[in-house]
Amino acid sequence: MISNARHTIVRPVVCTSSKAPPARALTRRSALRLSVAMAAGPLIEIYVKGSPETQERGDCPFCHRALLTLAEKHIPYKEEYIDFANKPKWLFDISSKGAVPVMKDLQNDKWIADSGDIVDYLEDKFTELPLGKQNSPPHVAQKLFPNFIAALKADGGDFQGKEADLVDSLQEIDTYLRDHGRSPFLGGERPNAVDCMIAPRLYHIEVAMKELKGWEIPSSLTSLHEYMKRIQSRDSWKQTYYPPEKVLAGWKAHLES
Repeated sequence: MISNARHTIVRPVVCTSSKAPPARALTRRSALRLSVAMAAGPLIEIYVKGSPETQERGDCPFCHRALLTLAEKHIPYKEEYIDFANKPKWLFDISSKGAVPVMKDLQNDKWIADSGDIVDYLEDKFTELPLGKQNSPPHVAQKLFPNFIAALKADGGDFQGKEADLVDSLQEIDTYLRDHGRSPFLGGERPNAVDCMIAPRLYHIEVAMKELKGWEIPSSLTSLHEYMKRIQSRDSWKQTYYPPEKVLAGWKAHLES
């Protein structure tokens, strides 16, 4: 039997923009269903990296992806934390490697592991504010995270080549945004599943590369910099935020392991 953690935070449905969602995305009927669901309590229970004792969210970009998806879709959820230094045994029944995030649908007690599968599940079940699935377009910067990790780990003469690969991935995003200048996000007028995946990774790249390698995202990538400011100003980002020092501590621990 899987036991629940003692500490919970209930995340309400929040407005993620100063502008109302497009009419096609949120009809009066779907808005009413969301309001009824809100009044009934959380629909989802999600476990992410963090501290159950202090109720502080950890730095995992995969958890952040799932949390952003919940926030952007306005799904009422209950957030719980997993201490990576003391993972509960039940977690390995859900995720064989003890990885997070893991999510429980409180309406049918179904568990979902892996951030990509969580994104797909939420998209299939909660259709009022569609974001797309994990394989939805645009297919940009698909090597972004591997290139970042390679550059972060590179030393000496190896760094220049790894840096070039990372810049290529960042340039892909910048070029896409520039070529689609009328749309503020990769998903268009609103963030989509790709934004929810890429934005946390860009945050980790920005913090870890600057603090651990003395390297910054090139200032010439103006569309990318504007995009990062834009998405980090959204209520969904503020709701799921964790400070740079947690990002830095996480990558220091990763490099030392």
